[in-house]
Amino acid sequence: MNYLYNCTLVLLLATVFNFSETKRVLHQTSQLDSQNYSYYLLDDCTTLIPVSATASSVMGAGVADFAIDGNPGTRWESEFEDPQDITIELANVSLINSISITWETAGAADYVVKGSVDGMAWVDITSFNDLPYVAGGREDVIENINADYKYIQIYGTERNTPYGYSIWEVTICGAAPLNSDKFEQDSFNFFPNPTTGVLSVKSKQDSTVQVLDQTGKVIIEAEVTQGLNSLNIESLNPGIYFVTMNTITKKLVVK
Repeated sequence: MNYLYNCTLVLLLATVFNFSETKRVLHQTSQLDSQNYSYYLLDDCTTLIPVSATASSVMGAGVADFAIDGNPGTRWESEFEDPQDITIELANVSLINSISITWETAGAADYVVKGSVDGMAWVDITSFNDLPYVAGGREDVIENINADYKYIQIYGTERNTPYGYSIWEVTICGAAPLNSDKFEQDSFNFFPNPTTGVLSVKSKQDSTVQVLDQTGKVIIEAEVTQGLNSLNIESLNPGIYFVTMNTITKKLVVK
């Protein structure tokens, strides 16, 4: 399966989504028109970082956020009944190219992947039936989505075990909007995310930026000026961090 995506700077015209049927090979196409969006593609197959996840139910400590925390050792788990769903929210309406779902052994035989720009009106991106039980888990990849969404929902209608639905991680690949209202309103933003070395930080004013670990400890602190700045984070180990400036905090993934 091809995981390489040919990323370009795009002017995407989109509000009406007409999807062709997605086949079992996890490939789909779409046709879009009507409203202007401009995107800055941060990196080839850039992973979009969710801001939250909610689920129809959880079992024990297996909360919905575990499916988006970047940790392959934590997972969301639902109650032992059908149907169940998990909804993932991105920071902005973004161009989504692909979605990867890493199931635990207790996964879905039948499910639908849906998208929405407002969390109210939903479009079926693709659906699957009679997917195999795989001891140790299975990864489903939906490619060539090429559509604008802020919310992604995975709606399971039939489990492949007597247990609940269980997802280790959901990865959404695409392009963050350069000129969205939220981007312009935020006092700062940064890219690429995930990253491995240098972080580009765009600030509306001179300020101080801090990078914190998951305990809240300040790992890096630097002064930035209005405009585009470079922040060297090569000293950070792979994992989840938080970047804060002027009371705004955002999640950063270091690969």
